[in-house]
Amino acid sequence: MSKNFGNPGNFALAESRRKLNRFLFCAIFGMLGVGYVCGLQTGLAFSRKPISVVVFILILILIASVYYTRRYMKRFLDKLSEEAVSYRKGADGEALIADDLSDLPDTYSVFHDLTHPSIGGNIDHVVVGPTGVFALETKNWKGLVTLSGQGTLTVDGKHDHTKDGKVILGRALNLKKKIEALSNISTFVQAVMVFPIASVSVEQGTRCNLDVQSRKTLEDYLKRSSNSSRTLTPQQIATITRDLNALFKPAAQ
Repeated sequence: MSKNFGNPGNFALAESRRKLNRFLFCAIFGMLGVGYVCGLQTGLAFSRKPISVVVFILILILIASVYYTRRYMKRFLDKLSEEAVSYRKGADGEALIADDLSDLPDTYSVFHDLTHPSIGGNIDHVVVGPTGVFALETKNWKGLVTLSGQGTLTVDGKHDHTKDGKVILGRALNLKKKIEALSNISTFVQAVMVFPIASVSVEQGTRCNLDVQSRKTLEDYLKRSSNSSRTLTPQQIATITRDLNALFKPAAQ
């Protein structure tokens, strides 16, 4: 069993709660705003107009309020709700991958949910072992994920998610620099996107530093040494593990 540090999905769950809180705040604030305007207009109408005019004004206000809410608020609130659900699903996917990573041999160290300004944000999992260092980004997408060309990432051939690949590539590079500064060990950090439920395909001729793996292939991929220049000795693994644990301990626990 691998050495595990941190708790998977903490960042995603925190983001989910933040999005839901924002959704509720906007919804409540919007209803209060509409109620205030309706109440204010009603008071003014009663003080100056006959009852028939008051009823007519109230009907107009209600129609306008419903129209405004439907046109301007619904899309915004739907987006917040979808983002909250997406983060929640992401946390579920991270938990599945974390469970699989725990099956790696005890020569591997696994860090979950690393968040630090020096790496540019959050990395779902970092694996340190004899075959090298890996920065894993888990995506709970559905369909067929295809990596092609210079790092083009698509889902079902039409949804372009190349930007997501560039994000984890940047954070892997930042992590490499951090390890070299902390541990004084020159190493390569392989960026990997992992898909617990999607199918994965890599087109022939693809040339980029990003790897994509399904949940089924991940463990064998991490155990297989594809590049001898990236391998680490037990002492190097212990040093990197110690330094990363010291750096990320506040965020990981």
